[in-house]
Amino acid sequence: MADTLGKIGGTTVSAIVGENPWETPHGAYLKLRNEVEPTPDNEAMARGRRFEPIVADIFAGTRPEYRVVHNRQGTDAPEYYEHSKYNYLIGHPDRMLYDSQTNALVAGLEIKTANWSKIREWGEEGTDAIPVQYLIQCQWYCGLAQLPEWEVAVAFFDDAGMPRNYREYKVVADPELFDTLVTSAVEFYEKHVIPGVPPEMSAIDETTRRWIKRRFPSNVRPLETATSQEEVLMARYLAQKDALDSAQRALEQAETELKLAIGDRDGLQSDTFGKVTWKRSKDSTRVDYKALCAELNPTDEQVGKYTKPVEGTRRFVTSGLRIKI
Repeated sequence: MADTLGKIGGTTVSAIVGENPWETPHGAYLKLRNEVEPTPDNEAMARGRRFEPIVADIFAGTRPEYRVVHNRQGTDAPEYYEHSKYNYLIGHPDRMLYDSQTNALVAGLEIKTANWSKIREWGEEGTDAIPVQYLIQCQWYCGLAQLPEWEVAVAFFDDAGMPRNYREYKVVADPELFDTLVTSAVEFYEKHVIPGVPPEMSAIDETTRRWIKRRFPSNVRPLETATSQEEVLMARYLAQKDALDSAQRALEQAETELKLAIGDRDGLQSDTFGKVTWKRSKDSTRVDYKALCAELNPTDEQVGKYTKPVEGTRRFVTSGLRIKI
């Protein structure tokens, strides 16, 4: 069974310890158990792969003290590290850094691309003031590779996909933190992954959503009377929905007041909070196909020719829920 299970890398370990904004421990469990398909590329992931070699070249140009390579063998494949005791703890660093003078392996390089709006999450250059999930990733690699430090190069892009800024950071190895991460990863693997016991679903990520959809693609049993435990879930849902509705009303009120403050200006700029705009989008055209079809008056045969069956999807309808008075 262990041979069919996934392995814990630098990204997964941050999810296991609850410090990954995109993946929860439950999502990490599903991936390690191979219970979901690989995550499809989103725009940010595709951008990262596309610009990784470019950012690596920029780093190499600014840091002549390093020779930047993919791996120790000199090929274009990513480097691979494995824990000396637990072979399911691994790392695939982006690049390895050799001293240009001594040709000794001295550090590694993590390459990131990020949205310009996220630049506030990154602190002063040359420090380790980077998002915590990336800090954990670098510490993971430092520990596995037994290297004293890890460099980070990040390029920031605007919404149009144009580069706006480039920064470099440095993470110094913390062996105590690495040992803590190893302990958490091993405990998670042996307590949950190997025996197939999922961790508590304290939060939901896209991986869990895809797993639920795949596990229950259709309804095959009739409506049943809820158990007392299921009624607790209903009550919890209603309470959360009420809180969300209240928050939504407060948000709409704040938005309205902000629009009134902007008035006929493009928006507002603040050194503290950034920028908010309220601008009219460009005019566009839209074809009213329903009206066009009515005017052309197609025959039933013509309509049938362009009519195709569409598989139904499960809809979560809660309009029947209510608080019993």
